[in-house]
Amino acid sequence: MRPVEKPQIGQSIQFRNSNDQVVNHVVQVSYKPYSEAKMPLVTCIGEYCSYCELKKDIGDLAVEHITAKTRGGALTEWDNFLLSCNVCNSNKGAQLINITDSHWPHLNNTYMSFIYDESGRVNINPILTGLSRQHAQKLYDTCKLGRYPQSQQSPSLSDFRWRKRLETWNRAMSNLQNYINGKLTIDDVLENALLMGNWSIWFTVFKGEDLVRRELISRFPGTAPMCFDPANHYEPIPRNPQNAVDPV
Repeated sequence: MRPVEKPQIGQSIQFRNSNDQVVNHVVQVSYKPYSEAKMPLVTCIGEYCSYCELKKDIGDLAVEHITAKTRGGALTEWDNFLLSCNVCNSNKGAQLINITDSHWPHLNNTYMSFIYDESGRVNINPILTGLSRQHAQKLYDTCKLGRYPQSQQSPSLSDFRWRKRLETWNRAMSNLQNYINGKLTIDDVLENALLMGNWSIWFTVFKGEDLVRRELISRFPGTAPMCFDPANHYEPIPRNPQNAVDPV
C-alpha cells in the first residue's frame, strides 16, 4: 500500500476545478460539506484509492472518514479524511476503529505492511513481528484486502480488486521486459503506471531498477519519499523509527 503525505492544515495548494478555473486553496481544519475536501485531497495524493491503490475518476472517489461518522469520527475534519473507492469504503463501513491500533497510509510506511504477488493476492509482510504485524493485520482486515476467489475470503460480486491487481502485475512485468530491452522509456512506464494505479505492484516489479523506482516515488502525487532509501535501491525503511514498538 502506497505511503502518502497529506498536506498540513494551513498549507497552500493549487488545483483546477471542474470549470477549468485555477483555485488557490489553503487546507482548512474542517470542510462543510466534507465533500469539498475532495479536490484538495486529489491534488495532493492523486486520483487513487488510498487503500487498494486503484486509479479512479474523481467522481468515483469518496472523501473517506478514517474513523466512521457513525462511530464518532469527525464528520468535517481534515485529519479524518482519506480517499477511497466504493469497494474499500464499503468494506470499511462502520467498523469500530482505534486509529492507534492500525497502520494507515498517511501515518506509516504501508509499503512495508504488505506484499504483492503475481496471483493478484495481497498478504501481510512476513518480516513484520509484534505490534507492527498486529497493526498491519488490522488494516488488512479492515479493508478486506485478502479477498480472493476460491479462498476463505471470497470477494463480493462487486469486488474486482484482485483482478485489477493481477492485470496490473502482468502489465508491469511486460513493461519491465520492454524497458530492459530498450523498447520502452521511463516515461512510457510511468505513463502506464499512472493510468493503472496499483503503485505498490509497479514498485515491487521494478525492484532493482533504481531510476524507475525513483520516478514512481516522485511522479505519483503525495508518495512519501522518507519511506524509501535512495542509497539502497529505494528499499522501504521505517517511517516512525523513534517508535520502539512499531517503527513502521
